[in-house]
Amino acid sequence: MAMVVQCSNCGEAVSEWAARCPLCGADLDDAAPLPDSSPKPELPVEPSPIARRRSHRARWIAGVLGLVIIVVAAVVATTSHPARIRKTPFPNSLSTYTLVIADRGALRVVPLDGSSQISVPTPPDGQTPIAVGDAIVFASGGQAWALQKGTHGPLVTLGAADQVISGIVPGQIWLVQGQPSRSVTLRLRLACVNGPGVECRVLLMGPVAVPSGFATVAAAGRNLLLQGGTAGTLGQTRVWDAFRNETLYSAPGALAEIIDSSATKIAWRAHGPGVCTDDDECPLHITDWTSGADQVVPAPPNRRGYIGGGSFSPDGRFLAAFVTGPPADSPQGQLAVIDLATSIIKVPHDAVVQVTSSGGKAAWPQDSAVVFFSGVAGPILVYQRGVAKTTVLSVSNSFSFAVY
Repeated sequence: MAMVVQCSNCGEAVSEWAARCPLCGADLDDAAPLPDSSPKPELPVEPSPIARRRSHRARWIAGVLGLVIIVVAAVVATTSHPARIRKTPFPNSLSTYTLVIADRGALRVVPLDGSSQISVPTPPDGQTPIAVGDAIVFASGGQAWALQKGTHGPLVTLGAADQVISGIVPGQIWLVQGQPSRSVTLRLRLACVNGPGVECRVLLMGPVAVPSGFATVAAAGRNLLLQGGTAGTLGQTRVWDAFRNETLYSAPGALAEIIDSSATKIAWRAHGPGVCTDDDECPLHITDWTSGADQVVPAPPNRRGYIGGGSFSPDGRFLAAFVTGPPADSPQGQLAVIDLATSIIKVPHDAVVQVTSSGGKAAWPQDSAVVFFSGVAGPILVYQRGVAKTTVLSVSNSFSFAVY
């Protein structure tokens, strides 16, 4: 293949076989080869170490800037569409309940849905609050006070009282006047706490005298559980109908330590020489006062009896009691939930609280689905039926609380 040359006179491209340039007629003896115009491949150039370091920094800076842009965009998107996100320390399964704790000089209201706690000032010597319908009621300074559910106060005065006991109808409350320790005959009347969803009719107008020498202990359905007696009959236990001034049941012997009473039953611990262990583990009795039948509740495995404290569930199906807990430097109590129909006893392994000789504190909400309990130190705990593990609430301990 002939090579192409360039005419030195006019620059025309001519075949090397030509003797003269066809354009200008010049001699082609000194014509030079035409430069190759085809593209040459570019050889890779190895970057210097300094160039490599600069390239790495550039890529790192670009990545950081990209991440910052993404974060800023996310923040802008969030603030442009605010969401009411509320972090709660309590499980959702407990969100319908509210704890009311009696601190000195105040009621601490703790909603378990995570909303803000409130503190309502009260007289400093208030008794343990109780849930009555849609309100919390307590006695202090010779008066009965009520705090409506969902409010921040003010407290409502119900009337003169040194003790308050829940009635059988939601919203009814027994107001008890007098101090049995001063050998004063107690007088009581029935009052109502009105609120949303509460219908309450006062069935007993005016104060009624409690049988001489007796003190009111708890409600027993629409009746009252009394303990005391006159000379020669001290330590007697009765169920008394205040509406008809009639004794419905008289225990054949002394019921040494009353734990609680329900519409038909009385839970109590026996005492006496050789009855209890050195650790104050005593037999637990449940007496049906409507028939007089008495049942001794067997102790759970590896226990020899029950310590103090406890309460019946509002539906009357369960009794929350306490047994001795694992060995420790200070006395320990452990929750025991007794199914009264089947006699099955549940002792959750982590339901342990620090106790004194008075035992533990247990309180049920109206639906009887859970039980809140505590000791003299440590947090308040919750046992939910059907849930293996108890819940520890981030609420400081109190032996004086109610739940609704």
